[in-house]
Amino acid sequence: MNRLFRQASVRLLAIACSLPAAVFANEAATEQKEPTSLSLKQALQLTLDKNPELGLYPLYVRQIDGEMQQADINPITVADI
Repeated sequence: MNRLFRQASVRLLAIACSLPAAVFANEAATEQKEPTSLSLKQALQLTLDKNPELGLYPLYVRQIDGEMQQADINPITVADI
């Protein structure tokens, strides 16, 4: 009796675990697929949407430009011995 109960519980567990996978697979199949071709503007926007840290790139460029300007204004004094 205990053995039959264990086998039945294992089968029920297997069925219960496979149900979410079947549901998610069905939902993924019914979702709208992304277009296969993109314009450059769409590709850039999609890239920025999926990688928001890339939006900070212009700020890094401005920072480096500012550091280069400061380096030109105040050159480092070098002393020879």
